Amino acid sequence: MIAEMPARRVRHLRLTAPDEALVRRGALLLEDALRTASLPGGGDGRLIVVRSLALGTIDSRGSSAAVALALEQSWRRLAASAVHAEDPAAPQQPAVYFRDWAEALTLLAVWLASGRDTGAWFWPLAVPGWRPGVPAGDAFRLVLAAALDGSVPAAAMLGLVAALLDRGALSPLLAALRPGDGPALLAALGLTGAERLGSGRATDFGLPPFTPAWTSILTRWIQAWGAQDARSAWLAALALAADTPARLLDPEFVVRAERLAALVAQSEPAPSEAQTPAAMPCETALCAVPAAEREAATEDRSPQPPAAGVQPAHAVARAPQPDAARGEFARPRPAGPVQIDAEQPAGHGQPAQARAFETTSWPAPGASYTRFAGLALALPLLSHLGIAGAIEAAPKLADLNLPGRILTALARGARIPADDPIRAAFTRPGRLRAPCTYAAPAAWRSGLTEAGPLAVRGMIGRPDVRVLCEANGRLALALWHGEMPQAVAAAPDDGTVSGAPLPRRSDAAVLVGAWQVAARRWLAAYADVTLGGLIRRPGYVALTRTHLDVFFALRDADIRVRRAGLDLDPGWLPWYGRVVLFHYVNTPRDADRM
Repeated sequence: MIAEMPARRVRHLRLTAPDEALVRRGALLLEDALRTASLPGGGDGRLIVVRSLALGTIDSRGSSAAVALALEQSWRRLAASAVHAEDPAAPQQPAVYFRDWAEALTLLAVWLASGRDTGAWFWPLAVPGWRPGVPAGDAFRLVLAAALDGSVPAAAMLGLVAALLDRGALSPLLAALRPGDGPALLAALGLTGAERLGSGRATDFGLPPFTPAWTSILTRWIQAWGAQDARSAWLAALALAADTPARLLDPEFVVRAERLAALVAQSEPAPSEAQTPAAMPCETALCAVPAAEREAATEDRSPQPPAAGVQPAHAVARAPQPDAARGEFARPRPAGPVQIDAEQPAGHGQPAQARAFETTSWPAPGASYTRFAGLALALPLLSHLGIAGAIEAAPKLADLNLPGRILTALARGARIPADDPIRAAFTRPGRLRAPCTYAAPAAWRSGLTEAGPLAVRGMIGRPDVRVLCEANGRLALALWHGEMPQAVAAAPDDGTVSGAPLPRRSDAAVLVGAWQVAARRWLAAYADVTLGGLIRRPGYVALTRTHLDVFFALRDADIRVRRAGLDLDPGWLPWYGRVVLFHYVNTPRDADRM
């Protein structure tokens, strides 16, 4: 498994030595140790911030491995006692954790909206650029800027906005936006470039119903900004993607968001609210804070103990974060994942490393046990089968929530109880309000279909429906209403025959059944494992708004799954709406065998 090492940053480093050469030698040893040390927490998705970490005396003649060992021991003691940021005792603790980086942004925004004190030592370490005491409008802009400057801005933004909406604290964030912010906000969702700006076709988009909270927010702010403002399209896009992230794959998603903004702008005005667009002045441009001022804001002003050897005063462990496109909100970032000094990054970027196993504690903090953790492995399986391309080609599949329907069907087939923790990781299926035209990914025809001609078959009780499938009817490759679509007619085949009508089924049932058949055949061909065997794997799952972390015991590692690439970290999956990471960890039983 290939993944980047979790980012580890030391805000302030204190070294004492008789001469400068020894100080540089100590810094180099520590830098190397940070790259190789196994620090719990960074690999399980959590963000851990440590106020100070004393390492004692470093032998300049020693190796970085010895420093790494001392670092691991000190870190484990602090990480084991880390409390969640919402714990009342957190400001007095030496180590604090967040479930993921996006939660740090969300909690800070919620605290700002509710007027809670945000002067605790851990906030400037958890949220880059944060400075206590800034005006409210500037504070929200700093939070949003940090979200857009993260590894997966779309995930962070969706999670941030959804959490603030749930807590009734979204309006202060929206009030901090400026008219020119819209393009960068859209770009953070991946809605940029000619292919994303719509073809201008008169597409018939269906508009889903919204919750009262979303309806109120959309009406108030779109009517305040105007339908032509890019912020309105951005807010409409968030509303459309909040419950169905797969809509982000629609090539004309911007057109759909703009149409929604236009309809909202023409609707009845929203009732008055205490927080209006003009109620929160904002004088700071997003990410326009000078670099020196940002760094000064992260300094620890609390009394420091006397220096003894090497003492990184602040250390941050972050989950792996791949690169992402950034707009005007972005801030400069260090060249590599290890930063010794806030002003002068030390060393170069660390190349990606093979990550087969981790030493994350077992069970993982905040995770829930399930006998069916292998259902999460169906996410990369669907990627292999081409789910993203299928949704891009037929955007109505996003409204149908085809991924959610497939995973729900797999869960039912494996007889996973409705209250099992793994079921909470997948959204409920959507409702298709119009006939669906569908064509399976082209690769299915060459690798997953049985030999012989294909058949075009009707459906009992639905005279307008046609299904292109294998002669035996087991695998459906296309479905349409009325005239055969050009994409289906142009596809190469070994001949097509007419077949007997199929039993009456809904469009969704035909599609979901086809993907289940394709999943079984792909596993048989490339992994030599059954669908049930893949799903019925014990483990722990940790779920947040932006991440799904799945933990398997080291003893349960399966070479067949590894060889097929099913337990490689998928990362950000737009059609699923979360960052997905897999971990193999030592359990007490594993440790006894080593």
